[in-house]
Amino acid sequence: MLTTVLAAVLAPWYLFNLAASDFMDAKLAAERQYDHCEWNYVGKQDLDPTAQAIELNPPVGKPYILFKQKCWDNPPNVIEDYDWGK
Repeated sequence: MLTTVLAAVLAPWYLFNLAASDFMDAKLAAERQYDHCEWNYVGKQDLDPTAQAIELNPPVGKPYILFKQKCWDNPPNVIEDYDWGK
């Protein structure tokens, strides 16, 4: 009984970690290199080989992306950069 419950819980966890390992490696490398990184929703687009993106491979059709990673040093100061109606 305990073995069945553990298998039902640990199998999906293991498969998720296996699938997400490339993503997590890229995320950690970007965080070490830049001050700030975020994922921006860009809608369904064709693959961009030069961009950090999460590639989705449907069973039928061409691969595509929905999010791109944007990283920069020194995050912008939102208060100072706002137009304030000038």
